[in-house]
Amino acid sequence: MKLLITQEDFAKTPSRGMVKLYCFNCKKSFERVKNQVQRAVKRRTAKYCSRTCARQSTSLSKNVVCENCGKMFLKQNVEILRSSKHFCSLSCAAKYNNRNKNLGKGRLSKAEDYLFNLIQIDFPELQIIQNERNLLSSGLEIDILIPNIKLAIELNGPTHYFPLFGEEKLKRIQLFDLLKQNEIIDLGYKLIIVDISSQNYFKKIKVMLDKHYLAKIKPIIKLSMPRDGVEPSWDCSR
Repeated sequence: MKLLITQEDFAKTPSRGMVKLYCFNCKKSFERVKNQVQRAVKRRTAKYCSRTCARQSTSLSKNVVCENCGKMFLKQNVEILRSSKHFCSLSCAAKYNNRNKNLGKGRLSKAEDYLFNLIQIDFPELQIIQNERNLLSSGLEIDILIPNIKLAIELNGPTHYFPLFGEEKLKRIQLFDLLKQNEIIDLGYKLIIVDISSQNYFKKIKVMLDKHYLAKIKPIIKLSMPRDGVEPSWDCSR
């Protein structure tokens, strides 16, 4: 919603007084009763002067520029209003987000560091890469990659399973997860996904990772170590 009066004047306007607004579709000014505007703000329906403009806005498309590659593409107005950043594909969105995301140390990155160290101590002869971003064509990041044995490990926190930041954000994350999984398997890598979403504290995550590492990850690494110069071959169809 865009008011064509100041917030001070809006506050002074009586509940049945008329308020000037701006229509995001036809670009014209229109008036609404103040109490109707207040109700519409809660429902996010105060952007248009009429139902016709609202329908046109959701059905029409405009040319926008991809934030990542600079390509121009058509995007529906309703989608444009949802976000100030536009991407022509999931791949471009992933590459942009990887370059600009906050890499601060949270519980998830601490868990990655901890698991990385467990593997490195037991298998010092292996090349172990943390936060690998160059393997996949989408640019999506792999938490832990062991290229010698073609093994990828992902640690998934609660944002991968629960709508902590809304349903749309969850769907987006899960789409990226699916894209990443398909790319990893297409490259002939084995993928291990560790779900740490149920643990709220790093001490509990450490205990969980210790058990998971000893029961699953360490045995898989041992079995997949090259013997007599023969590289391991994963059957990714299972």
